[in-house]
Amino acid sequence: MFTRIPIFLLMMSIMMSGCSSTFGSKEDVSAGDHSGSDDTHAEMITDEELLENVERERAVNPWGETQSSSVVSEWTGIDFIPPADEITLENGRLISLTTYRYMTRIAESLYKADDYELTVRQSRDLQGAELSGDNNTYSSEWSEEINGYTVQCLGNGDGILAAYYDASGYHFSVTYHCGEDNEGLTSADLYRILGSDIRRTPD
Repeated sequence: MFTRIPIFLLMMSIMMSGCSSTFGSKEDVSAGDHSGSDDTHAEMITDEELLENVERERAVNPWGETQSSSVVSEWTGIDFIPPADEITLENGRLISLTTYRYMTRIAESLYKADDYELTVRQSRDLQGAELSGDNNTYSSEWSEEINGYTVQCLGNGDGILAAYYDASGYHFSVTYHCGEDNEGLTSADLYRILGSDIRRTPD
């Protein structure tokens, strides 16, 4: 004998079962959509954010580096006149270019190894220690005529540790550090550094 179920109870049961299934499906899809959206947002970065990152890095280290002298000229607006990539000093030491560096108003050629560092900087308006960044006090200061340039030399004895001169409408600085004794450059060394680019002309 069959028990007769009132039809309205049967209809209610079917409707409740369908609603429960539909609600569960909607929640699953919604959760999936949010997850995908978060991943996409995390990977995106705007031009403004990229520029802000570059500016923050520049604030920590204002120097840019490149192996191209033309990049230095384009960025600084300076007619960059670097020395030769390799220069042999009077004592036989061969110094080789490491990189070009640049920042606002300054172009630099950097020669660096474990036992020496030579920097040659060029600027249109900065000069002296303001250009070289060398605020050391030296016991000797004198001027020499080298390769047609009047060069202001500084050092602790005969060796030249810092030098300043003008050429081709620009100011130049040369600084040199070599080992603990730091004997410095000779006049012949400066001659080779100053004379290694024929585009330079004395002012």
